[in-house]
Parts: sequence; structure tokens; C-alpha cells
Amino acid sequence: TGTTFEAAFRGRQIHGRSVDLPHGYTGHVVESTTGSFGAFENDTSARVELLSVEQFTSITVWEHDQLPRPDDEAISALAWTKVAQSIHCD
Repeated sequence: TGTTFEAAFRGRQIHGRSVDLPHGYTGHVVESTTGSFGAFENDTSARVELLSVEQFTSITVWEHDQLPRPDDEAISALAWTKVAQSIHCD
């Protein structure tokens, strides 16, 4: 876990911690090239096409009043990638 941040959201102080994504993973910011996501909600046969417009290798996890702990749920969730790798590794 890396850099820490402080900010205010709706008048409350929040604290953030930068967390690197696991090795070999990249996050993507996507946008639909086929219209609104909501338009496809009730049509399971609809095709949604997404375009990656940005990439990132870390996220910031935020908490009210204190820094997120290393065992925070959002940070701990990244550990599943190690489990998935061990299950699917040849």
C-alpha cells in the first residue's frame, strides 16, 4: 500500500490509500460504443460493445474519519487474483 490522501466529501473528512493492482493486472475505464448500459438491462440478447479509453495500475480506497486498514474489504478483495491464478495455473 502506498500514498495516502485526505479530502472532504459532503463536509466529512475522508482518508484514502493508494493500492497497486496485483502484478499482471491492468484496470480499464470503458465507455459503451453501442449506447447506454441501461438500454440493455431487460434485453439479455442485446450486445454491448465497450471501448477502453483509459488504463490504470492502482486504485484509491477511501474511508471516513480514518485511513483504510490493510485488511479493508476492498483491499482484501484483490487477493482473489492469487487464488484464481493458483486454480487456473497449468
